[in-house]
Amino acid sequence: MKDLDIHHKELIAHPIYSKLDSIHNIRIFMETHVFAVFDFMSLLKSLQNKISCTSIPWKPSRYSPELVRLINEIVIAEESDIGPNGEAISHFELYLAAMDEVGANTTLIHDFIETLNIEGLPSHIKNFVGYHLDLSQSAKTSEVIASFFYGREKLLPELFQSIVNVLEKNNINAPTLKYYFERHIELDGDSHGPLAQKCLESICGEDKNEWSLAFKAGSKSLSLRSELWNGALKQM
Repeated sequence: MKDLDIHHKELIAHPIYSKLDSIHNIRIFMETHVFAVFDFMSLLKSLQNKISCTSIPWKPSRYSPELVRLINEIVIAEESDIGPNGEAISHFELYLAAMDEVGANTTLIHDFIETLNIEGLPSHIKNFVGYHLDLSQSAKTSEVIASFFYGREKLLPELFQSIVNVLEKNNINAPTLKYYFERHIELDGDSHGPLAQKCLESICGEDKNEWSLAFKAGSKSLSLRSELWNGALKQM
C-alpha cells in the first residue's frame, strides 16, 4: 500500500503537466497518452467479461447482480458516452477527435490497432500497453480491477485537473481535449472511482492474498504510467 501512495503522489506532481503549455507539446503528449486511453478499454472489457456474462449461451454471473451492474454502468459511459455535441461516442473516439483537432499524429495508434503488434512501439509505450494487455487477457480479476482502480479511476480526476489548469492558464485552444478531461474528472470523481473501489473491495473481500496481488498490480500500473510520462517528456 505504501508503494501505491508513493507512486500516486509522484504522478500527480509529475513535471510533464507544466510542459503542456504549447500545441507542439500537447501533440507529443497526446500521441503517447492515446495508448493509455486504448488499453483502459481493454482493462474495462476484461472486467466486464470476468464479472458479467458476455458469452452465448448466457449464464448467471457468479458475482452479485450489484457488482455486475456497477461494471456495466462504467462500460456504458466509457463505450457510448455523450459527446460535446450531444452525440453518442466512446471516450477513445472522443480522444481521437481531440487529436485531430490539434493536429496530433494518429498514424501510430491506428497502425497498432490494425496489427496489434507492440514490437514496433517506443519502449515506454510498449511496456505500458504490453503489461495491461497481458493483465486484461490472463490475470486474476483482483489484479485487473486493482489496475483499473489504482492506475486509472482513483488517479485520473486529480491528474487530469492538473492538465486542465495548465491548458486554461496558457489559453490553449483545444476544446475537445478539454471536454474529454473535464468529462473524466466528473465521471471518475463522482461515479466511476467510487464504483471501481466498491468492485475492488467486493472482489478481494477479506482475502489477504487477493489484496496482495491487487496492490502489486496497482503499483505496477502506476510505475509504468510514470515511465510513459517520462518517455513523452523526453520527446518535448
